[in-house]
Amino acid sequence: MTYKTQHVSKAEPDRLKAADEDIRSALRSRDTWADRQTFYYKLRHGGLKRPKKPFPGAADMNWPLADMMIEKIKPYYIQQVFASELLANFFSLKSAHLDLNQAASQWFDYRLRQRTNFETEIISAADYMLVHGKSLMKVRWDEDRKRVAFDAVSPTMFIVPESTVELETADWCVQVHQLSEATYRRNSNYDQSICHMLLETNSTHIEDAEGELRDEKYLREGLTHGCDDSQIVLWEVYERQDDGTVEVFTFSPTLPDRYVRPPMALPYSHGAFPFIEFNAEIKDKGYYASRGIPERVASIQMSLSKLWNEKLDALTVYNRPFFYSDNPMVNAGNVRLTPGELIPFPIRKIPMESPPINWDLEMNSQRNTAEQMIGVPDAGLSSQFSSSERRTAAEVNLIGSIVSQVVDLRSRVFRRALADVFRQAWSLYVQYAKADLNFFYRNELMKAPPEAMHSDYEIEPLASADNFNKQFVFSKKVQRFQLLQNNPFVNQSNLVRDLIAADDPQDVKFLHLDTDAQAGDQIEDQVTEITRMMIGFPSQVKPSDDDRTHLAILKGFVERRAQTGENISAELATLLMNHANMHFQQLQARAPDMANQLATELESMTVFLGKIVGEAQAANQLLAQSRA
Repeated sequence: MTYKTQHVSKAEPDRLKAADEDIRSALRSRDTWADRQTFYYKLRHGGLKRPKKPFPGAADMNWPLADMMIEKIKPYYIQQVFASELLANFFSLKSAHLDLNQAASQWFDYRLRQRTNFETEIISAADYMLVHGKSLMKVRWDEDRKRVAFDAVSPTMFIVPESTVELETADWCVQVHQLSEATYRRNSNYDQSICHMLLETNSTHIEDAEGELRDEKYLREGLTHGCDDSQIVLWEVYERQDDGTVEVFTFSPTLPDRYVRPPMALPYSHGAFPFIEFNAEIKDKGYYASRGIPERVASIQMSLSKLWNEKLDALTVYNRPFFYSDNPMVNAGNVRLTPGELIPFPIRKIPMESPPINWDLEMNSQRNTAEQMIGVPDAGLSSQFSSSERRTAAEVNLIGSIVSQVVDLRSRVFRRALADVFRQAWSLYVQYAKADLNFFYRNELMKAPPEAMHSDYEIEPLASADNFNKQFVFSKKVQRFQLLQNNPFVNQSNLVRDLIAADDPQDVKFLHLDTDAQAGDQIEDQVTEITRMMIGFPSQVKPSDDDRTHLAILKGFVERRAQTGENISAELATLLMNHANMHFQQLQARAPDMANQLATELESMTVFLGKIVGEAQAANQLLAQSRA
């Protein structure tokens, strides 16, 4: 992305010095949090080793509780995003453009799914959030590829002022970049003349202006200097100005008096930082208040690891029992307890008592405690029913409701951040790609109306807390379909679409027929039936007919004939009346309220056709009397 570079004044070195001091101060203020994140990262990926083994060859295992729970919950977040046919709903704030909501939703869905890296980055963002309690999603415009790009950012590589509560209210923020020399040189936006200086000053022993070594806490490997001499650390600073705009500049903490990239105005029209924060939970205020899963289950995981190791230790002891001999002259070093070995003196086995606890039962109890504490979807029910006591239906429903509320709360927090991501992405599309209107929907090349590309939309993700349990969602949609089928106050087309999407959102594109297309087919069917009746053949009513549409076409045909004075024969009038009566009776059986409302509208048609039939019958009677 090319920004307009501003003039660098003589006051800029002072600005860099102030920025460097503020950022390092913010790093020092979060030392406790950062140390905990290092501990919890190790807890998830490798676990903690036993400080001292009780005997050589003793077990040193880690029960991967945090990792298992993260891998269980992470698909739940991703399923929320992609389980629906479209990613988001668009609600236009312009009354004249309400009919363009669907086109905007479809265009946006195609762009994000097919033309960006959103799918992979949202998975990384969910993982960071579950591990650290927080993650950041960077939303930017990729000028080279002409598309929105997403970058999941670990909170350990993102710095905010100490007083920050929410990112959107922060005065500034910093994204830390760790680059190789080759990566740095490939970026033409960076000052290439200082590359060698950045590598030379990249040392863990950095002296301050007085020549004294800085406090160890002042240094953070990978944040204030590279992990080795070939790594370059850059700070990309976003600073909010007094007029509400955002400026961005880049420098290196190892060379804090030179710009790697000079200040420039962030050109995005939304006027916000290009980062959205995802929080695993909302509790007390504070930027670092949200806790990740490893932090919440750390004590339980260490307890489980201890139980597991002691269980394995016990197995080792029980499989290798102790022996003793009454002979005081026995040299234990001469005894080899192997199959087929001859023992030259009597020995006796020391009896071992049964273990005081059931390790498996105790471990399951602690694991269930962790699952209830975190609120793992669907895990609470099984843990509640582990006892031998029978549960009533009321208890089952109550426990299921509580678990559902925990899951729904987590979903609400996630959806709020997801909506912000979608809004920033749409703002960038309107700003930079509003002329590119082509998109694919249902395997067809379509074009969005130009007037649909505006910023006055309320955008909400279609994510749902229930989407993690596909079978449950499908069963719920089937029940709703059966309950609301043929209800006059329910859009039947959308009801069918929703049911198909619950099974597989992709099938909607192939199986569902749009309401407009359905109405067109119904109109064509009724026109064909009228043509058949005009040549004297009765037409049957099919159960799949949209009776209201058919009756409307019949009414329009009769009214047109009456206005133009075209003749309607008694035979045609009779066929039309019979056909209309069959449609009305079928509609009355399906939707009595709708039929009663329609009866008044059809009265004029019925009277008109009845008059023709009555006149024909009277004429026939007179003709018969004259002949007699």
